[in-house]
Amino acid sequence: MKPTVNQHQLGTRPWWAGWFLAMAWMILAGVVTAEEWRLVDLEPVATEHGFLSAEPKPGADVKDLARVASGRDDGGRGLWTAYRQPEPFWTDERKIVKEIPADFKLPPGQLYHSRIKEAFAVKGEWVTGVGLWAQTHLMYHWVEYEIPAGATRFVGDLAITDDRHGPQFPQQGWVEFVWSVAVDGRVVTSKTKGIYDQQSPGGVIATLDVPLPADAKRIRFRLQNNRIGIEANRNTELVVLNGKFLK
Repeated sequence: MKPTVNQHQLGTRPWWAGWFLAMAWMILAGVVTAEEWRLVDLEPVATEHGFLSAEPKPGADVKDLARVASGRDDGGRGLWTAYRQPEPFWTDERKIVKEIPADFKLPPGQLYHSRIKEAFAVKGEWVTGVGLWAQTHLMYHWVEYEIPAGATRFVGDLAITDDRHGPQFPQQGWVEFVWSVAVDGRVVTSKTKGIYDQQSPGGVIATLDVPLPADAKRIRFRLQNNRIGIEANRNTELVVLNGKFLK
């Protein structure tokens, strides 16, 4: 009877061992590199939210700030103070949803609200992305990222979520806001957007395709609510959908 020989005694390896070693060598040698970087997989390097000044410019009509309250002589500025006390902001000034929990759903009767951290809602669908939130008049919020080495452009969609509630939640409110994208402090795209249909859900408002100079270091996404009256601009939440840096 012919004796059997153990495979390891012959010095042979499983078929996959050679492939694994080859891939490891390619990675170490820098042959395999990332072709794209998802925004949700990266961490912001800076964030900020706050308010622009509510004081009128010299000679400006204070009615442009707020409707004059009956029997008051401050041009409505007291009302601005009252409306500048929104609910607590997102922890660490950010809302990043990488994936939707498999069993995620809202309790019966509960509507989507921007403070929900597990997901964004756009046109009735749960989506992932990076959020921007302005809770009242003249409020702003921005997030800033380091641009991965080798990235030549940033692409994605910008959407407004289903939560733009008015003073009587869940009534939707009119909103008017400015969004922008800046690279190393220079605004490369910006637009004022008004959403006036109180019945419509959220949806994509812009497609982003931003070329990145070879020496670009940072990119900033910014939202700012405008001032169009006390009853409006109570909540604006945007989300960068499918955002990614391309090589």
